[in-house]
Amino acid sequence: MQVNVVNIIIDAILGKGSCSIESLGTFTLNSQSAILTKGKTELQAPQKSITFSEEIVGDVTLEDELLSIYPFSPNKAKKVVSIFSNKVINGLLNFDQVNLKNLGALTQREDNITFELSEQLERILNRTLPNIDLNPLLRDKKAEQTNAKEQLTPIAPPTKTAKEAEKVIENKEVLDVKKEVVQDKLSAERVQDHARLDFDKSEPAKSKEKPIQEFVYEEDESFLSRFLPWILLLLTLGAVYFGITKFIQFAKQSDDQSTVSQHIDENVDNETIQVDSIEQSDSADEEMNTAEEKEIPTNTAKEKTTQKETAPQEMVRPDECIIIAGSYMLEENIDDMAAKIRAMGYEVYTEKYGYYIRVGFAFPCNDPDLNLDLYIEEVRAKLSKSAWYLVPDLSI
Repeated sequence: MQVNVVNIIIDAILGKGSCSIESLGTFTLNSQSAILTKGKTELQAPQKSITFSEEIVGDVTLEDELLSIYPFSPNKAKKVVSIFSNKVINGLLNFDQVNLKNLGALTQREDNITFELSEQLERILNRTLPNIDLNPLLRDKKAEQTNAKEQLTPIAPPTKTAKEAEKVIENKEVLDVKKEVVQDKLSAERVQDHARLDFDKSEPAKSKEKPIQEFVYEEDESFLSRFLPWILLLLTLGAVYFGITKFIQFAKQSDDQSTVSQHIDENVDNETIQVDSIEQSDSADEEMNTAEEKEIPTNTAKEKTTQKETAPQEMVRPDECIIIAGSYMLEENIDDMAAKIRAMGYEVYTEKYGYYIRVGFAFPCNDPDLNLDLYIEEVRAKLSKSAWYLVPDLSI
């Protein structure tokens, strides 16, 4: 079952205000009310933010959230939390930064850990009213105050001169004349209309044919009706392309894993074959030597000299040897083997090999009295049956 721990943390923060993670720290939701700027010209909208502290604060824990969502046992929930916190801590130790998808990034800064909220979550938290500019309101208030003052001040009526009074009188007379002319015209038009109506009544009614109007239906094509088929076609093509690429990636990963496993199996088989051949050759040499000693005792000195000449040169031991106890892909197995190695008092050695992580330990081996064959056998009996030497290159 796949568990998206980061999404559970986000839901707990937004719903309950905080979320504490064992051996890591606590994420807390902070709220800030609306604030006036110093010049009182802008009202800033309320804002929310998420902070991180290395202390365990509050009653809302990631373990409780997992138990409320998934059918986990308490031990299983603790294990999920410990795996998540270990991954985050290892990322901070190795890379100084861990990016938690959709939540933000944790960064190691000397003695403390800082948190930077993701832009997407920040937009979701602060999706409220925008900041309000108070300058237009102040201008409107000033304008209202000035208008009120102007209305309160009495306006003195303008004084008219004798000439202006005469012009007003003349204009009134002209207007009266125009009104009389208009009324005469209206009365004449009414008389003519009455005469036309009487003439129309006297004539028989004629059938008037109405013109035939054709109704043309024009479909109102909206944006969706035009482009929806193309959009659906593009989406289907994109989905097919995405599926093909994912299938190819999955096939490549499976092929790579099979080749790596075959390579490891072949190496193990080759090592066992080499060990068998060495043992057989040693036994054959011993039988030949005993037979020759019985038949020709005088040639023992010559055989010893030839054996010394043909014997391989002794291996130069390095100052430090490395034994690999196992190669793993799952981090749980890596942590288990590392714990066993630490329990034996050794320092853990890891290296990446393809998709696998080799786990082992290093120890000083420049002592000529140290028997590497017996040492690896003891390690295999106590730690792992498949342990082998990485340094030096020995097949035992």
